[in-house]
Amino acid sequence: MFTPASQPTGWLSRPSLSNNHLLSNAEVIYQLNYDKNSWRGDILAKYINNQAVVASNGPWNPNTAGLLLDAVNYDTGRKIITRNGSVNIAFRWANLSTTQQASMGDATTGPKRLNFVRGDRSNEEPSGALYRTRDSVLGDILHSPLVVWKQDLSTQRLYVGANDGMLHVFNAANGQEVFAYIPSMLITNLKNLSTKPYVHTYFVDGGIALANVDISGVIKTILVGSLGAGGKGLYALDVTNTTAVDEASAASKIKWEITNASTGYTALGYTYGSPRMGRLNDGTAVAIVGNGYLNTSNGHAILYLINLDTGGLIKAIDTGSGTVSSPNGLSTPTLFDSNGDGKVDLVYAGDLDGHLWKFNLSGTTPSLYAVIDNSGGTKALLTTSPLQAITTAPVVMTHSSGVGSMVVFATGRFLTSSDIIDTTQHAVYGVWDGAPALNTTQLTQTLTAVTDSLGKTRIVTANVPNWTSGTGHHNSWKVLLPAGEQVTGEFPFESNGRFYFMASNPTTVNAVLPNGASWLYELQMHSGGSPDALVFDRNNDGLFNTLDLATACTPTALVSCIPVAKLMGAGVFSQATAVEANGFDTLLFTNHPDTAFGAGYTVKSVVSTVNGRIKTTVTTYSNNATYTRVEETLSNGLKTITQTYRNGVTVVTSVSAGNDSQSVITSSPGETSSLDRFGRQSWWEIFQ
Repeated sequence: MFTPASQPTGWLSRPSLSNNHLLSNAEVIYQLNYDKNSWRGDILAKYINNQAVVASNGPWNPNTAGLLLDAVNYDTGRKIITRNGSVNIAFRWANLSTTQQASMGDATTGPKRLNFVRGDRSNEEPSGALYRTRDSVLGDILHSPLVVWKQDLSTQRLYVGANDGMLHVFNAANGQEVFAYIPSMLITNLKNLSTKPYVHTYFVDGGIALANVDISGVIKTILVGSLGAGGKGLYALDVTNTTAVDEASAASKIKWEITNASTGYTALGYTYGSPRMGRLNDGTAVAIVGNGYLNTSNGHAILYLINLDTGGLIKAIDTGSGTVSSPNGLSTPTLFDSNGDGKVDLVYAGDLDGHLWKFNLSGTTPSLYAVIDNSGGTKALLTTSPLQAITTAPVVMTHSSGVGSMVVFATGRFLTSSDIIDTTQHAVYGVWDGAPALNTTQLTQTLTAVTDSLGKTRIVTANVPNWTSGTGHHNSWKVLLPAGEQVTGEFPFESNGRFYFMASNPTTVNAVLPNGASWLYELQMHSGGSPDALVFDRNNDGLFNTLDLATACTPTALVSCIPVAKLMGAGVFSQATAVEANGFDTLLFTNHPDTAFGAGYTVKSVVSTVNGRIKTTVTTYSNNATYTRVEETLSNGLKTITQTYRNGVTVVTSVSAGNDSQSVITSSPGETSSLDRFGRQSWWEIFQ
């Protein structure tokens, strides 16, 4: 059991781009940011070139999504929609039901609080109703992915959930909000946004999926979303056309909402994980989701098949695992088309209790869909030992033998304060779905830490699995991770037969904040062992050769000395986004210190006039490390920004006085990561 409201950050959503192929030399990366003191959120749009280098400017420059939203009139400038029962409405006081109104306040305070949620700043301290002061109307964005969607040849939209109670739709071209949607099951909690002192509350913090779907012969763009720690709910919008001339037009885009009070969904828990969309073998378009965590109906882990058009339940496939006193729950599923006909035949998903499940969706009779294991029974495909939560979607590829599939996943959860101090060993597993009945042995690979002149890395054994049919032959593999490391977030992935994932260790204590350490891994999908070719350019010379091997290592037949893990840094990370640059592929991550100033950071700001120049000095102290930024506004309209980094290096930049200093913060020479305007490690980094 755990309390979702107390969930630590743990991990972040991945960076998103206008196109993951960077060859045009004119793509845009969308960077998420948040401030843990005020819990404001933001989105920055920056150009990224064909060498995966991020520019200081972008299409919205010098604005950000948060700044643009703050400039909009809360009443006349925004289109915010929700539901009253089954009726789609504009988010206005007169449109709410009596129950919804009562949750917001009485006839006097309720409209003020509703307008606060819409973005009215007039009642924030020290004015009016004395609601808490916000740094921005846009709330923090942590675990909801930012989805970039091409509506047509010339229009892109950004979809993202925020902990201000809304799913936001932004115009990718200019950063302006198109409309925002409040899932109606969250209305009773909206009053928490205005309380002081503010206690962080999750709202729209779950996964989002979009797809172009043929529904009754018409191609529609459907969005399905979940709430994560925000609540027990799912929702769908028809965003085929996002143009909304008014709030009534925007409200018409809501298709359906589901809660644990909806018919057939009593076992719906907090909807952690991401919905997936596909087509069943009978031709029905569906959303396929795990039931989430803290199901208080029966405590079981359950897979839901939902009619994408109506939200009606087609089938709830119950694993039978879990109890009310110790509830289990199903995480993000992975869909698999085994015969290439574009329809879902199998689904794989892990649960909180450490089971990997396989669901058989073959055939055209959904009532017959069920859990199935390797022998045709109804047991889990694999049970972790010891039992440890699986909160990420498994990765599936055809087995190297050509028979069946290799299903790979890792364990980890950051749901409670206890989870982030957990120093037990978690693991990565690969299981052969299709292994002969005689094959009952699990192959073990072993990681070894290596430190040499190029820094810290890890190597892994290259033990060879025996996949032939026979007593004692292999049906799976396992790799133990170092103590404290866990794998969370969406989505680890496969490329070139390797399993790419980020493992984070929040128990690592660093000399300078932030704490934590995250490692990027690349393991062979078919064995869990060492790859047969180098995967990291450790000396950054643009080549993959023997100079990149772990030198403090002696090669043997079973130890190749090829590094399989790279230390990425401190703070909180996302899983990776893969991009194709000019001549090479690389990975992008979201990274944030996730540290409030009160936990080791102090900031001193001084504004003065020197020789007619306005001079602002901001000094940030993190333990014994210092970062200083000095801005001088000159008479000719230019602004000089002098940045002195922790290692003593100084960088001077000149920009127009109206430019936001955020956009010119650069990486310090000799440091591996850039610093934001508060001297903290930046929220994005690129590694090759």
